[in-house]
Formats: sequence, structure tokens, C-alpha cells
Amino acid sequence: MRDFIFIHVPKTGGTAVRKALEPYAYIGFGHTSIKAPRLKPYIEKCFSFCFVRNPWDRFVSAYFYLEQHKEPGKSYKKFYEMYIKPYKTFKDVVMNIDEDKGNLFFWDHFAPQMNYITDDHDDVAVDFIGRFENINEDFGVVCKKIGIPSVNLPLLNTSPHQPYWEYYDDESREMIFRKYNREINHFNYTFAYDG
Repeated sequence: MRDFIFIHVPKTGGTAVRKALEPYAYIGFGHTSIKAPRLKPYIEKCFSFCFVRNPWDRFVSAYFYLEQHKEPGKSYKKFYEMYIKPYKTFKDVVMNIDEDKGNLFFWDHFAPQMNYITDDHDDVAVDFIGRFENINEDFGVVCKKIGIPSVNLPLLNTSPHQPYWEYYDDESREMIFRKYNREINHFNYTFAYDG
């Protein structure tokens, strides 16, 4: 088995990946960037990988994930109170990405995916980037590279919602495009009405 580093970009299926890797002595660092000082000694020695997701879809998933945490005692209740509760609609949240009190754009689940996978020179620094949209196939590639049996990943940490395109109008779709432009262009993501 080859040593590896999994960079868990939030809302990209990472909880299922971590669960699948547990039998192989996976030690996780949570939602940590590849440039985190504690990873630097291992970068050159280990195979590194992550998963990314269509930014429009990821934003919807993160929004509804926080919506699930509005009840007392939920782990992200304070984030719900800060980022979601002040607004009446999904569109209001999108259109106020920069204006909200805590700047939602910098919170883990909404931060650009490129923040997690680029080095100090702003270059992509992971060896393999899988896509949420092809997670089982791409996880199979990862398993082969690190020398473990491939498994189908379970759906974990999900939030119930409709297909992402049902939540956007032209204005909100454009706002996500502007805020996540770098990763949209880098990974050739588009806003598609059929997933």
C-alpha cells in the first residue's frame, strides 16, 4: 500500500471517502488545505488526492446542510444563525455572499475549492483530482493508485434538496459564476439543467 494524503474539500463526498479509508490507517485532518504546515513534511512522499464538485451544486448542498443545523444542539447552529437565518431565501444568501456579517465565502463549506488544493504559488498541488459527479469511478482510480481494493462509496452527510438548477435564476447563477470563476474555468464546470 502506498502512503497517501486525502484533502477533504467540504461537500464533495469526502465523508464517504474518509469512511472507506479508515481500515487503511487513514489519519484525517478535517477540511485542511494542501498548504497546511502539518502536511508539508508528507507532500513529496505521499500520493495526494481530493474530490471537487460543480460549484453551483456544491453551494446548494452546503446551504441545505446548514439549514439542517438550525435546531438547538446541532453542531453548526451558530453558523446557521450567522449565515443563513438573516436571509429569507436561498437567492438572498447567494446575492449577499460578500455582504454578510461573517463573510460566508470564507467558511469551510462555501470557500472556493481551489483554496484547498493549491500551494503557496497558487498552483494545483494534488496528484489526483476526482469529481463528485463520478465519485465511484474516480475513487476506484485512487484505490488502484494507493493499492487497496475498490469499493462503492455510501451516501453520507447528505442534505435533502432538489436538483441544484431549480434554486437559481439568472442573477444568482451569475453571482456563483463570478465568485467561483477560477474553479469553474479550471475544471470546465457548466451550469447544466440535467445534472
